[in-house]
Amino acid sequence: MGMRRKATRVAVTAALLIAATGCGESLSERGAERLLEQFTDAENVDVDFETGDFSVTTEDGSVQMGARLPQGFPDDVPLVSGEVLHGAEVLGADGEAHWTVSLQVTGAPTDAYRAAVEQLEAVGFTSQGSMDLSSPEETVLGATFERPPYTVVVSVISDEPTMLNYVVGRTG
Repeated sequence: MGMRRKATRVAVTAALLIAATGCGESLSERGAERLLEQFTDAENVDVDFETGDFSVTTEDGSVQMGARLPQGFPDDVPLVSGEVLHGAEVLGADGEAHWTVSLQVTGAPTDAYRAAVEQLEAVGFTSQGSMDLSSPEETVLGATFERPPYTVVVSVISDEPTMLNYVVGRTG
């Protein structure tokens, strides 16, 4: 099973366990960690019900996720102002890092997306392509930007509230 599939299974299972335990009242964190390790074939799982954080380590790499900017997120990649709903750092077996951040932002989805694009371009990122899959009922926008050493994908999907997503990886 690939790292992404394991990480997805762990994320879904951890979220369900955290919700089901009422912040650790009915299951111990260690019991949840053992269950996650068995369910996902992961080598090391650490869950913190109080903060909602968890980490997973496998032979393919590791994932650390929480409700904050992920560890190691590049300082020179600007983010629109908003509340961090979740952030993750994914390390491959080779040690290469990728990061994801989901922000809850105020205002219309198109305004948040435009602000993200303008911030990236202002610090020298260039557009590599964009998409607009919007319909009358929903706004769906995304674009890829590059400025070595990083590639950034930014996207927004209309929702209540507006959520802006970033995926950052090394160029090349």
